[in-house]
Amino acid sequence: AWHRFGTQPLDTLLGPAIELAERGFMLTPTGSNLMKMGFGRLVGQGRATFAVSDAAPPPGHVIRQPDLAQTYRTLARDGFEAFYEGSIGAKLVEAIRDAGGLLTPEDLSRPQVSWCEPSACDVGSYYVQSTGWPYTSYETLLALKILANAPAAGGNAKGERSTLGQLGRMMDGDFRI
Repeated sequence: AWHRFGTQPLDTLLGPAIELAERGFMLTPTGSNLMKMGFGRLVGQGRATFAVSDAAPPPGHVIRQPDLAQTYRTLARDGFEAFYEGSIGAKLVEAIRDAGGLLTPEDLSRPQVSWCEPSACDVGSYYVQSTGWPYTSYETLLALKILANAPAAGGNAKGERSTLGQLGRMMDGDFRI
């Protein structure tokens, strides 16, 4: 998509992500709780990156990812070829194969990209577009529609809880609204 639609150099686009990965960000209580929920599934480099004393990071912990910053730097310098045919792809294949996966360098060297039309809807006075199926854009657009129709703050509190409750259930994958 960048080759087709990109208007800025790759290093410009990746600059903020590189800075954030290096500088880090403070984990919120919600982020910490989400990390706790999935922490048991982390292994290898993932666990090494996020663990604090072999446990999920607590709220307020600063998550820094220097390896991710270096990956982004390599992409900015060498382009996407570093992923499909270079050092980043080789490391990915090695990690997946070490974990019992079947990815090969040949799989990366012949990517199959398909175009899909974006999902879209009107939300208030905005026309919002997002990635098309099979990605999660449908849920995001539905959430925006629900919020756009939610009672204004200070309105019917029971209605607000109901609407926001519906949104919460929908974001958890329960579409019985």
